[in-house]
Amino acid sequence: MDKSLKFDREVAESIGVESAIILNWIKERDKEKTIKLVDAFKEFSFWNETDLMSYLISLEQKNLISLDPVSYTHLTLPTNREV
Repeated sequence: MDKSLKFDREVAESIGVESAIILNWIKERDKEKTIKLVDAFKEFSFWNETDLMSYLISLEQKNLISLDPVSYTHLTLPTNREV
């Protein structure tokens, strides 16, 4: 099954297509207070976990998202922040 991925072109030009896709996905879930990392792994299963974590860490370093550790094995992506 083919999947359509949405992103903002201007955002992609400044931070890269992969990061823009992730930001758009997070923005679409703005009603949720947090997003489980496992949900991101499921949504972006075409990327390996190492690459996806690299994109997420890069977004956090740019202060576009925050990664909040909930436990040793679980992280969440807060969506209550403006992206």
